[in-house]
Amino acid sequence: MKQNNPPIDPKEEKIFEKMHIPFTKSKEMVWEELNKKIQATPPNTKKQKTGKIILLSWIKMAAAAVLIAAIGLSVFVRFYTTTINTLNAQHLSHILPDGSGVTLNASSTLSYQPYYWSFKRQLNFEGEGFFDVKKGSDFTVISSAGNTQVLGTSFNINTRNNQYEVFCLTGKVRVADYAAKNTAVLTPNHLAILNKTTIEVKKEVKATQILAWKNNKFNFIAQPLHYVLAEIERQYNIVIDLQVKEPQNMVYTGNFKKNNAPEAALDLICQSFGFIFVQTGDKTYSIAKK
Repeated sequence: MKQNNPPIDPKEEKIFEKMHIPFTKSKEMVWEELNKKIQATPPNTKKQKTGKIILLSWIKMAAAAVLIAAIGLSVFVRFYTTTINTLNAQHLSHILPDGSGVTLNASSTLSYQPYYWSFKRQLNFEGEGFFDVKKGSDFTVISSAGNTQVLGTSFNINTRNNQYEVFCLTGKVRVADYAAKNTAVLTPNHLAILNKTTIEVKKEVKATQILAWKNNKFNFIAQPLHYVLAEIERQYNIVIDLQVKEPQNMVYTGNFKKNNAPEAALDLICQSFGFIFVQTGDKTYSIAKK
């Protein structure tokens, strides 16, 4: 059945005729404009960009901090240095990072990089010392007058008296001047004496002669008097005033133990030259002719 709509009240019809709704856009147009605005400015865009920028900044700062720390650590490992010194009248034994041992005579110095040692076994040395080197990579001793290189051996180095002397006790030792122009390979009981321009190698040298200092003994063979007295000064921590002209031509040969007091050593030396010595202070002595 067909339903009939109720009749419109004439009063209501007049009210609707007077109303004016200012809507000129269709529904499709409104949605299209709204979608454009949504796509142009998505919600929370600024907050997301700010968050990403802050996160990236922290990552970069953390990476930079790690890089700086790594560089600082590598520099520390490479250049951190341990230095060992002995005073006059002092002997000292020291163990290197690989277990190699060094015995230092009086007034000697060695320095090395302990944290870099596993990469390069190298040290600087001046004075006199005995080295007992464990087998391994190259082991290099650098001094102002020359270099000594070994793989695993024992040897003695003496840089005093304006010379560079290396004595090989066991194994093989390679000796070179600072510019590596003169070199020599030593085997047991060989002694290399390096001057400014040459290397002299002596064979069948007695270890007791070279290593006497390790046993608190003196063993001088035709040594200049000024060298002998300088060694006495080092071993006893004294000062000797030699009041004799032109002592350069005087040489001394003697073998004796190191006593607690220096007077016994001075007496033996002075008797060989007809000299006398007088103690002039707590640790000072004067030597003159009789």
